[in-house]
Amino acid sequence: MKFDVCCVGHMCTDILVKPVDTLPEKGKLQLVDSIHQYTGGCTMNTAIGLAKLGVKTSLAGKVGGDGFGAFMKETLRISGVNTDGLLLEKGAMTSASVVTIGADGERTILHCLGTNQSLCFDDIDIKQVLDARYLFIGGVFLMPAFDGEAAARLLKIAQESGVVTAMDTAWDARGRWLSLIRPMLAHLDWFMPSVEEAEQMIGTREPGRLAEAFRALGVKNVVIKLGSRGCYVQPQGEEGRYFGIFPAKAVDTAGAGDAWCAGFLAGLVNGLSVDAAAVVGNAAGAMCVTQVGTTTGIRSFAETQEYARQNG
Repeated sequence: MKFDVCCVGHMCTDILVKPVDTLPEKGKLQLVDSIHQYTGGCTMNTAIGLAKLGVKTSLAGKVGGDGFGAFMKETLRISGVNTDGLLLEKGAMTSASVVTIGADGERTILHCLGTNQSLCFDDIDIKQVLDARYLFIGGVFLMPAFDGEAAARLLKIAQESGVVTAMDTAWDARGRWLSLIRPMLAHLDWFMPSVEEAEQMIGTREPGRLAEAFRALGVKNVVIKLGSRGCYVQPQGEEGRYFGIFPAKAVDTAGAGDAWCAGFLAGLVNGLSVDAAAVVGNAAGAMCVTQVGTTTGIRSFAETQEYARQNG
């Protein structure tokens, strides 16, 4: 196969503003320390993270013919992500977010769907997906023409062809949650939502109960990302277990969950056990938050493993 992982879905440009703990009165001006442009979106963050971890990665998504789109394509190229599956929709607005970062590193996001709004099944090159060992779909709930039945169709094709399928979600501002993604779950080898998103789908924050609920809906293996508490992993046919975080001074939490996905998938690609891959995921997430930007803090696979050894 040409690639280890094919990443499909949500990508955007992030405009990071720091620090912002309060907003100025309407019509007033407030000074901040920095405003920077970075890549963003679950799929793009994970793809770049995987490439930085040494994983052969391709990406399928859509951008507009504007400066944001050009910035994203060039960043992917520099990062070593294959962009043969990246579509350009001329005259359309590329998806973008304004991300305000508080003094504690926590973020608040204003998001425009842009070209993610029109991404659909027919935009995806099936051959590209089947040329990979793993398919990762990211940013579910932010791609209205792709989420649900269309994504389920792609996952089914991939899984039946022997591609390992994985998926992460975003926050559903429209409140559809489980009703929208239910058809996708039966075709997932790995489901990796955050505990906040999983709670909206199932109605509990208890990781074991969440994992069991998703398993009952057809998912083979479940990870619940717990933020500052690490992660909970329940592989098929096994008891669930917790993996705690590594110590890290949080400068910017943006992209930490995506970094976890990249680290975990990189571990599986490199033949690690599920438990060892979860440790790499936690290490990648910890390293991510030490730098401003969604992928800036991610290092090589060897450096990430060494970080885990030194801080474990």
